[in-house]
Amino acid sequence: MKRRVRLALLPGTTLEDPTYRRALGSLAAALRRSGWRARCFCPRRGRLGELAHFRPDLVHLHFSGHLGEAARRWLDSAPTRKAGLVVTFQDLDHPDLPAPDGAQRRQVARLLARAGAVTALTPDLAGAVGRRYRRAAGKVAVVGNGVGREWFSRAPAPRDGNSIVAASRLAPYKGIDLLLWAFCGFRARTPEARLTVFGDDFQGGRFQGLARRLGLAGKVRFSRAASAGPLRRALAAARFFVSASRRETYGMAVLEAMAGGAPVLATRTGVAARQLRHGRDAWLVPPGDPGALERGLLRLWSDARLRRRLSAAGRRAALRALWERRARDYGRLYSAAMGRPCS
Repeated sequence: MKRRVRLALLPGTTLEDPTYRRALGSLAAALRRSGWRARCFCPRRGRLGELAHFRPDLVHLHFSGHLGEAARRWLDSAPTRKAGLVVTFQDLDHPDLPAPDGAQRRQVARLLARAGAVTALTPDLAGAVGRRYRRAAGKVAVVGNGVGREWFSRAPAPRDGNSIVAASRLAPYKGIDLLLWAFCGFRARTPEARLTVFGDDFQGGRFQGLARRLGLAGKVRFSRAASAGPLRRALAAARFFVSASRRETYGMAVLEAMAGGAPVLATRTGVAARQLRHGRDAWLVPPGDPGALERGLLRLWSDARLRRRLSAAGRRAALRALWERRARDYGRLYSAAMGRPCS
């Protein structure tokens, strides 16, 4: 069945968003490897005629509870109205997106009524979706994001260099300011340490300015996330990886760092809070606490045995989240959705 099904993956905003680009692109590739005819489309940049020519049998929408105008037009078009629908919540009330108004919520409710299956990344998110949209209550399946095999380094590297790596969009909820404050105190005792932050800037240079005011010029480098290659190479050589998020629905960067063999220091948010064990898979600290973050930096910097242990355990944990596993989970939902006509 799956080899005949034409499956269109759509983002609720645009594939230019790093999360959607990595999640949908990696999922589509894993689905194709397992036999599905899967293809990603980008409503904001693409032409509706491309989707009409593809003639999807099933549309899988990934969004954060807010639909862009282009995505709304595509979902209301003839090619998608005739297809089955699966809806995945990557988030709900994402801090970088405007809050959905009443019309938006009614449109989402109509989409959920059409959908043959609804998923969310975590149990907490599934519960939040069910509380807001009664039609979805109790029927939201949990399927997380994954990590691609390309993130796994070929061989474990010695983790005794002076490089620390972070990767996230430069946005307030990601806690980059907290990381810079913690790194400032940490460097007073480890002046040789260097921090590289990979991510697109959503704040117009605010965090770069903070780094300069803290006297970290030349010690902290900011690098745009134009491609994953430089980040993968940095992770392969990093002493460890750090995630300082104030909140996180999931957090693919943590999985990708673990796949690359980097020991992980992370706040207890998203996948780190749900799936990782403190001191075994990663070193976890409370969110919003720069003092705890500074102590975590010092602990991982000074404890080579802990870094080796976290590196090995993190790779094993990342293997449990391969996109091939997610593709199998979604494949079962696709088959069920195809068996249920959509209104």
